[in-house]
Amino acid sequence: MEDYVIAQDPNVSEIYLYRNMTSTGGLLTLGEGANKLGIRSKEVEGKMGIDYVYPSSLQGLSTTLGIGNVIPQVPFSNLPKTTLFRINIKSLPACSLLPVLINGNYSIIIPAYWMNVQEFDIRIKSTAPLWKLVR
Repeated sequence: MEDYVIAQDPNVSEIYLYRNMTSTGGLLTLGEGANKLGIRSKEVEGKMGIDYVYPSSLQGLSTTLGIGNVIPQVPFSNLPKTTLFRINIKSLPACSLLPVLINGNYSIIIPAYWMNVQEFDIRIKSTAPLWKLVR
């Protein structure tokens, strides 16, 4: 199986990844829950701590792809206690992370190289200031 990284086409609007997350005062919540910014055991097939994840494993943070300012249909958007956030895909490589389109507009954020789950989780959480409130 090959990795398919989303490329930026100069003729296309900005590309974003969307995710519903819990928030307090407009700031997203860090953690390991389904609606928090962090890696859950489920997203890395039960791996923990010093176990490794790598780009071709296609394990990572679930997101929804959107182009420009058109908000895509995001799973779980009807949950009353979550807030929709988005991140520009151009900001991910500087954090050693890559966006990958999986199916339709379902995408994930994966590690850019072999790293253990603990480092991957730290890198995902380090993107918190880059996620912008949508609604």
